[in-house]
Amino acid sequence: MKALILVSALVLFGSGLAAAVDRKLVEFTVEDESQNTTVLIPEGRPTPFGNFGGNMRSFGCAFESSTADTQFSVDLSSGIYTIILPFESDERGVTAYVSITKRSAIIEKTADVSGSCKLPIGVNTSTGATYLGQFPWNTAVPVKFADGSVVNLTANQPVEIKKK
Repeated sequence: MKALILVSALVLFGSGLAAAVDRKLVEFTVEDESQNTTVLIPEGRPTPFGNFGGNMRSFGCAFESSTADTQFSVDLSSGIYTIILPFESDERGVTAYVSITKRSAIIEKTADVSGSCKLPIGVNTSTGATYLGQFPWNTAVPVKFADGSVVNLTANQPVEIKKK
């Protein structure tokens, strides 16, 4: 019985040590034809980041009536929005799931629709792609979109983070 308790205690102690194992951060670079950004992502944790190389354009108005107030907004931001989930790495590279959305907007003018409310007139497009696969270390992997454009993703060697 004492041996069973000792073995149980050692297993619990060992699992506690395993929980304190260093976490890996994978550095990903995302780039298209005109810009790039680099981010450190913890292995096993989905990490969203976005709007690099873009601009934030949001318009909003409030309309009042006798029955209810209505809030109205239009988001015509441009940029690249990315979510990366690296979930397994070895000496060759990292396996990750990636979701990328590219948005582009051209605002030609604004229109007065009610008092102090101005809303944009123009065009916007959005295209997205998802990818699941191996990212060899330090090698660009192209992710292609339906419109023919390409975003390259590069995974760089992980950085060890020591737990205190």
